[in-house]
Amino acid sequence: MAVGKRWRVWAWSGLAITLLMAFYTLAGFYLVPRLIRSQAIAWAQTNLDKKLGLGEIRFNPFTFTLDIYDIDIPEDAHPMVAIGHLRVGFSILSVFQHAYFVRELRLDRPFLHLAVRPDRSLNLADLQPRTHSSGSGPSPAIRVGTLAVTQGKLVYTGQGQAQPLERTLTPIAFTLSDFQTESAQGGAFTFDAQSERGEKFAWQGDVAIAPLSSHGQLTVSGLQAASIQELAGQYLPIALAGGEIGLGLHYDFSVGQAGPHLDMTAPNLTLTNLAVSGKDLFQGTLRLEKFDSTIGQLKFAANAQGAASFSADIPQTTLQGLKIVPSADAGQAIGLAHAAIKDVALDYSARKLTVGGLALSGMDLPLLRARDGRLSLMDLLPPAAPISEPAAPQAAAPQTAPPPAATPQPPVPGWAFALAAFTLDDASLRLEDQAVAPAAHIAVTPIRLSINGASSDLEKPVPFQFDARIDDRGALGIQGTVVPARMTADVTFKLADLALRPLFAYLPVHSALDMKSGTATASGTLHIEGGDPRTARFDGAAAVNDFDMYEVAGKSQLAAWRAFSLDGITYKDSALTIARANLSRPVGQAVVLAGRRFNIPSFTTPSAPKAQAAKRPRPAPARAAPNKPAPALAIRLKRLDISDGKMSFADYSIQPNFRAASKR
Repeated sequence: MAVGKRWRVWAWSGLAITLLMAFYTLAGFYLVPRLIRSQAIAWAQTNLDKKLGLGEIRFNPFTFTLDIYDIDIPEDAHPMVAIGHLRVGFSILSVFQHAYFVRELRLDRPFLHLAVRPDRSLNLADLQPRTHSSGSGPSPAIRVGTLAVTQGKLVYTGQGQAQPLERTLTPIAFTLSDFQTESAQGGAFTFDAQSERGEKFAWQGDVAIAPLSSHGQLTVSGLQAASIQELAGQYLPIALAGGEIGLGLHYDFSVGQAGPHLDMTAPNLTLTNLAVSGKDLFQGTLRLEKFDSTIGQLKFAANAQGAASFSADIPQTTLQGLKIVPSADAGQAIGLAHAAIKDVALDYSARKLTVGGLALSGMDLPLLRARDGRLSLMDLLPPAAPISEPAAPQAAAPQTAPPPAATPQPPVPGWAFALAAFTLDDASLRLEDQAVAPAAHIAVTPIRLSINGASSDLEKPVPFQFDARIDDRGALGIQGTVVPARMTADVTFKLADLALRPLFAYLPVHSALDMKSGTATASGTLHIEGGDPRTARFDGAAAVNDFDMYEVAGKSQLAAWRAFSLDGITYKDSALTIARANLSRPVGQAVVLAGRRFNIPSFTTPSAPKAQAAKRPRPAPARAAPNKPAPALAIRLKRLDISDGKMSFADYSIQPNFRAASKR
């Protein structure tokens, strides 16, 4: 009897367990999907005022795996958020542990439509729930084994811009492994995306929540400047018309008790075929063939009081093929073939910037001065802002007690700057001056300039060297040292074979004369103290050779010589002394032209007749006391030698003509 009774107990127990398992299985496979569907649709309708579309729902009560297909939240007959397949794998045993464990969270074919409406609001704001959970306890920790996003798609629509914009980012892939909230141990993740223009984004690293930290690397390739312009162009002072951007960086970010901290290195930052329109910054266009920069390290940190520190170390930056074209004239393009900056170190806290070297090569600067004196470079300046009307005067406010005086703040130290070396090589300056007659055309090329040790310490001597060729023939070399604070300079220069004909319009010569030829040569040393010309001292020599000047109307030679040299020139204490002057093969000619006028015109032009005074004379204004005239320059010539000279006289006003010459 006891055995039979025991058997019946076991039988009924087994039957009960079987029935419970059957009910659990039926509830898991059939009731749970229906419950999830009804509760999810009701929650979306109540809290979001949105219709939630759900496809097939599957739940496995034995593996605690949930699969939902074709999730859709519409917006104006189009999906705002959609997921082709959502899988959630949960570990039921984790409810007895310190953190809920989600073995797998997978989103296949997710879709997100991000729209900026005409009022600049985001459509995603509609997904903010109307009610929130009122739980008072802390949120439980969550651990995720694997989070995966595959074949994602993001559509951006900008309706708040002048021209509606739509861009698509697809496919998007993202994975996150072994991630846990409320843990300092981070989870590894990867993110990959590609736009419809072929722009690629790759991000990988790890992230932790408690405390918040992340480190990894980000790679951007083929980013179109036009994409940046379309998204943020209305906020930029320039307009990006073309070009590609590539970026690769490593970062380490954390937020601790002291505040946020970021360390970053960017082994490569490249820009190719960049095209920029000046917009509000300048009038013209800028084109850059290539830009490369290697950022060694960037550091940023901030504390709870808001004080921030920032430092940067940039070992190398180069650019190639820079061209700036003013809007007014495409023929006046400014060009730069190559530039290199090395060893840049910036410390914002110490207010210090040092640059190891700046090298410019192949600069081309065309400069046009129009007849009205306007320089072509002024065409690059942005248009002047309109002058606003003055505000109407307002009634005086009643007097109140003055505010308490502010506590004086300590002065902010100035920035310290240092440039170890600057070089300019193979540069050219092409000047066309239409404001003088005849118009001047001067080409200075190549130009070479080097400056060493320039800094904000203006007491420090700065050595420099300058070399240039002028109109292919002339050569100018200057070298010396300058002390900016004291305005002191010690300079040695040498000028050879400078053609005077292109400079004739700038010389104080009568308009009735013209120059056929002439070259200038000079050399010497110059010392200036305090920027005062009266303290200047010059020692050197000068010469004007192959000089030939003639009278325009009669086309007759006025004066010429083979060589005219000044040796032993000394300027000191406002006195000029010349040890020796040598004039070789001078030629002079005085001619009486037809009409009984000389070929040597008067160097004073009679003034135009003044307008008649008013009928009633006005008293002459009182004259101010004349200023004390500056002392005249004392000139002393110790010796003058003239050799192989020739002087001729001709009279073409009589018949027969008369001509005579004398030689020595």
